[in-house]
Amino acid sequence: MSLESLITEYGFPALIVGLLLEGETVLLVAGFLVGRGYFSFLHIVMLAFAVTLAADQGYFWLGYKHGDALLRRFPSLTPAVERASTLFHRYHSYFIFGFRFFYGLRVVTPILIGMSRFSPVRYLTVNVLAVVVWTVMTTGLGLVFGKAVAGMIEDLRQYESMLVGGLLAIGSGLAIHRWKHIGDSNRNDPAGD
Repeated sequence: MSLESLITEYGFPALIVGLLLEGETVLLVAGFLVGRGYFSFLHIVMLAFAVTLAADQGYFWLGYKHGDALLRRFPSLTPAVERASTLFHRYHSYFIFGFRFFYGLRVVTPILIGMSRFSPVRYLTVNVLAVVVWTVMTTGLGLVFGKAVAGMIEDLRQYESMLVGGLLAIGSGLAIHRWKHIGDSNRNDPAGD
């Protein structure tokens, strides 16, 4: 099966799942594929915006309603929560705007913000602006990367599968490492028994 047929058949569902698991890498790859003509920039940005905003808001409400129980269940999240908490209490709206650019804080931060009883309306307002900037910027970086690579390699079509596969492998490896680390911490934590 060719890369083109895989993208046509599974592109958007794979993008949705990927955005939920390892957003930055997947969105960079999608931007690269925009540059190669497989997707529309506007469609990718709109889909990434919707998925990211829904996930962020869902995590916020999870923290708002069940944050303390989550920390008791997953004590390995405590260091990330403490790091995010320190930054959040110092920078509030700026932190909401920028947390998605810090590795390892994208899921725990909206939960923490919800736990802090931060205004849901204010969070939504700042988050909408932040997600717009993040999706456009990250997709744009992937697009620029795709165009730069295309400029260096005359016949990129023969290397596209390897490039996309390599980028997805890197992203998958980062996601597996992150989830494995969380799982190992929970198993080794006496409070988690």
